[in-house]
Amino acid sequence: MQKFLNITIFAIYMHNYKTILLFLSLFIATLGFTQQTNLSIKDTVSKNKNTDTTLIDIVDVFNKIFKKAKTSDSTNKRVRNVQAAFLPTVGYSLQTGFSFVITGNVAFSTNRKDPNQKVSSIIAGFTYSLQNQIIIPTIANIWTKNNEYNIILDNRFIQYPDYVFGIGDANSQTRNYISAFSMLRMHESILREVKPNVYIGLGFMHDNIWSIGGFDSIMKVINPSSTKKITREIATGFAFRFLYDNRLNQVNAKKGFYSNIVFRKNFKELGSDATWGYITTDTRAYVPFPKKSKNVLAFWNYNMISYGGFDVSNYLLASNGWDDTHNTGRGYIQGRFRGRSLFSFETEYRFPLTKNGLLGGTVFGNIQHYENQYFYNSGFIKPAAGLGLRIKFNKHSDANLCIDYGWGQDGSRGFFVNVGEVF
Repeated sequence: MQKFLNITIFAIYMHNYKTILLFLSLFIATLGFTQQTNLSIKDTVSKNKNTDTTLIDIVDVFNKIFKKAKTSDSTNKRVRNVQAAFLPTVGYSLQTGFSFVITGNVAFSTNRKDPNQKVSSIIAGFTYSLQNQIIIPTIANIWTKNNEYNIILDNRFIQYPDYVFGIGDANSQTRNYISAFSMLRMHESILREVKPNVYIGLGFMHDNIWSIGGFDSIMKVINPSSTKKITREIATGFAFRFLYDNRLNQVNAKKGFYSNIVFRKNFKELGSDATWGYITTDTRAYVPFPKKSKNVLAFWNYNMISYGGFDVSNYLLASNGWDDTHNTGRGYIQGRFRGRSLFSFETEYRFPLTKNGLLGGTVFGNIQHYENQYFYNSGFIKPAAGLGLRIKFNKHSDANLCIDYGWGQDGSRGFFVNVGEVF
């Protein structure tokens, strides 16, 4: 620990922010690997005290209100292998404004008798905002029997106007432009366990952005070297993935460590506009704090580095809120910062508010730094902080409805809503 602090202080003195984030990532890894031997079967869905009749979720609340039925006594009934929750609600974010949201979550186990079987989950939904924006995600994280394979599916259709602020993290918040577009994301991967909790696999990734309007007039802001009119962008390629994950519940981890490294390469031969790629590293650690409490101190380091010349797709450049979970940079509007490379770090402290598990709370803070595609903006760290409310969405999968309020720099602030933990 002392060695880590000495290196961090040295990095601050040298104003090398990337070094700081790198060692924060290494520190998270240290925390994670020291925790891996402490995992117990209590972290599984079937043993996560969800069979306690005092625990309730929003489905139980609705049943009581509209059906006048008591919360089911799961101690006297066999827990089903598949648990589902469905919720129509009103949402809000800085990007979409007020919106109508329908969200469904399904959790299941492919081997319920094995206490070490990881929990599979599927999240699907539909969002329509007052700004005529449409978002349709279908996201699945499936573990086969005995955790032999991990199947990751990330499919999204997005259609909405997007605020564009330019390249780098030093751009002005008042200098923004609006670009309308439609986007289809299809990211499909399958990984095989090579050692306990260690997975290696391949993926196919396709991103298609079309009907781009209002974008070509501001190309000098987004891509100064481009003179072409942009109406469509396509990136298609393959990915090599490395995963270490000793969490038993990926929906809401209580302890454990997660590290996901993706090497993606897009090819013209597959229909991409250019041959280029990126590397992402996603590292997370979860530590009970205090040790025997239900409180969790969580850490998240996310980095994205593009490579392959200057023909990187503008819409696929690293940007806050455009990571795989759309959660980086809480405190700023989605797409507020954009660059060739992103380095970010976030920490969150989670705690229950009610004994029945229905409500919980969190406080969080994050920092992010971007590199410009054409010149280097040095010395910019963009911090943000906030607090949030957690409402138990599905007590069997331990999924929460997360409502956060974050503050950033230059007056940036607003609500951020998510199904499932932010990380």
